[in-house]
Amino acid sequence: MTKLTSIGLPQILKLRLERAKGNKAHSTYIDSMLNYFEITGIEPSSIKVHPGIETIQRIESVIKILKNIEKTKLNPLLDKIDLLSTASYNSSSTRASQITDEEVNSLADLVERLNKEVSEKKRQISNLESEIKILKDKLSSDEPSNFPNRTNEALELIDLIFDSNNATFDRHSNSYIIPKGIYDKVIEKKNIILRK
Repeated sequence: MTKLTSIGLPQILKLRLERAKGNKAHSTYIDSMLNYFEITGIEPSSIKVHPGIETIQRIESVIKILKNIEKTKLNPLLDKIDLLSTASYNSSSTRASQITDEEVNSLADLVERLNKEVSEKKRQISNLESEIKILKDKLSSDEPSNFPNRTNEALELIDLIFDSNNATFDRHSNSYIIPKGIYDKVIEKKNIILRK
């Protein structure tokens, strides 16, 4: 049998853990959290913004890079190839006779390959822009701007419950006793917060 141990948690953290774990055992829920962080390689202390927002920012960066490559590398190269191909057909017969069929075929292959690359990059950009739109729609439906306000209001509720003037701790039953008036007030505020 596994040896068990106990850890002390601040009351607010314990309430958050209770709410998050649902009907799972504490050990099962904590184990699944640790597995998540180990598998994804995410360090909880390194999370600064919502992962969806971070993903959108990274996708937008990739799109900017691809558009820059297209603008600075591919388009000028295609322009030069068009210029060369136009110049070779418009130049004098002596210059045209200096270009071999092999060089013309090589240039044609290069143009075809570059056109395919440009098409592929445009397709990737389009896909990334679609993903950004989906993520933005999802994030806007989550209403992240309300999270801080709702969190603060929830913390106020917890403070109201565990204020020493409102709740007393019963050592015999190992539980808090909250007067009915305070309980009703907490339930009313909780319902208001959840409706936001």
